Amino acid sequence: MDAKQKRALGIRDKSARPKVEPAHKFDLWSIDDDSAPAEWIEEQKRLAKCCVSQDRMDSWSVRKSGRIEGLERVAGVDASFFPDGVHAVVAVAVLSFPKLELVYQHCVTMRLTVPYVPGFLAFREAPACAALLASLPEDVKPQAVFVSWCLKWMT
Repeated sequence: MDAKQKRALGIRDKSARPKVEPAHKFDLWSIDDDSAPAEWIEEQKRLAKCCVSQDRMDSWSVRKSGRIEGLERVAGVDASFFPDGVHAVVAVAVLSFPKLELVYQHCVTMRLTVPYVPGFLAFREAPACAALLASLPEDVKPQAVFVSWCLKWMT
């Protein structure tokens, strides 16, 4: 990849990057599933207790028959990682429902601050995906969001 392509993707030369000292005391890039910070484990336990497994949506519902009523917009978010292991593209697509026509799409590049650790993918991807969703114009905000690293319905 030449310098022009790298600039177009938001990848800067190492020499152009300001030196940033980490705010944590451990080396994030040496973390694995056996040495994940205790805070991550505790946060996952806390969030697991918040899981909602029944219908609590106000603006839409799924009938016992399986018919979905009131749902107008759905979105999908995901991150795709560059071979350098340091950068990623995060994308969101908002579709109309039930026609599934594209209403809005946007993607951004990001610099990763957390390595891939099995069982802790959300710590790597969720902040960027959440920021992208929060930046959506009000008239295209989805009522349901699908993410590749979540095995439960999210509302």
